[in-house]
Amino acid sequence: MSPIPLLGPDGGVSITAGAGNLVAIETAGIDRKELGNFLFGEIDVPSLEAFNSPIEPYDTTRSLVLNPQHPVCAVLIPFIGSRLEEVRLKQARKLNEARKTEQARRLASEADRIAEILNKDFRNVMSKLEGIRAVAAHSGSAGARFGAASNGNDEGGVWVEGITQPGDVEKVFAAREPEPKSPVPGKKLPNIARAGAPNPAGNEAVDPVGGSGKRNRLRGGFRVEYRHLGESEDRSKYDRTTLTILINLDHPAVRNALKSSGVEDWSFKRLTYEIAFTEYSVALGYEMAERDPEIPADDLLYEVRSTLNRVAASAAALYA
Repeated sequence: MSPIPLLGPDGGVSITAGAGNLVAIETAGIDRKELGNFLFGEIDVPSLEAFNSPIEPYDTTRSLVLNPQHPVCAVLIPFIGSRLEEVRLKQARKLNEARKTEQARRLASEADRIAEILNKDFRNVMSKLEGIRAVAAHSGSAGARFGAASNGNDEGGVWVEGITQPGDVEKVFAAREPEPKSPVPGKKLPNIARAGAPNPAGNEAVDPVGGSGKRNRLRGGFRVEYRHLGESEDRSKYDRTTLTILINLDHPAVRNALKSSGVEDWSFKRLTYEIAFTEYSVALGYEMAERDPEIPADDLLYEVRSTLNRVAASAAALYA
C-alpha cells in the first residue's frame, strides 16, 4: 500500500502475460472507494494469451484495459477486486481506529473548519469547474452535477458514467441539438463528467461514487484530512478521487509544529491553514487544466494565485 494516493498507471494491479509483458492495469473499481487509490500490486497471468477463445482478452491499442467478456478476464477481474478490497478494508479499519484518539478528534475538528472555508469558495467558483468529478453530497455540500450544487440527503448513492453496472447516463446535450463546437479551431471542449442512474435495462454503464446508504457515503465537496504520509513526502497531497486534501503530519515542518505547540496552538493552525489553502488552489488549477487541457499557462497561474488570495482573505477572521 502506498502512503499517498496514486493516479493513472501508478495505481491498481499490473497484469502481465509472461515476464515483462504488461498487458493491463486493473483496479476492479476499488480505486473509487476510501483508500482504494492507495493500493497497487502485480500479477502474472500467462493464460490470458494461452487460453483458446475467439474473444480477445484486451485490445491492441495498449489501453491497458481488460476485456471482461473474455473467459479468463471474467474470473480475473473479480479475483483482483476481492484481494484489493480485503487489503483496503484492513487498512480502513486501522485508519478508523487511529481516528478515535483525542488528538485525532481535535485534528478532525480543525480539518472540518478548513473544509468549510474551502467549500464556501468552491461553491462560488463551481461554474468554472463544470463537470468536476461527481461526489456524494450532504446538506450544504459543494457536490456537483454538471456544475450545479446537488441537494444533499442521506438516501441512496450518487452514480456516474462508468463500467460496473447497466444504467442510464445523462446526456450533456439534448438529442435534437447538435453537439457544439469549440469557438477556437482545433481546440477541444472541456471534458464533462456525466451523472447517471442504475437501470438493468440500460444501454450504458454506471458506477457508484462513495457507495450507497449512510455507512459508505463520502461527503460532498472538498474534504481535508490530517494523515501520516511519510517524512519524505510533500507537505500535502490532493486525492482527486475523493476531492480530499491530505495534510502530511510526518512532514518535518508540520510534525515539529504539532509536537511543540499542539493542535490548538495558532502556530500549528496557521501553518496547516496555509498548506491547505495552497493545495486547494493548486487542486482547482489542476481540475481546470484537466477539463480544458489547452488553457494558457498564464491564465492557469492567474487562477491559482487568485484562488489562494481569495481563500486567504475569506479566512482572515480566523486569525483575529
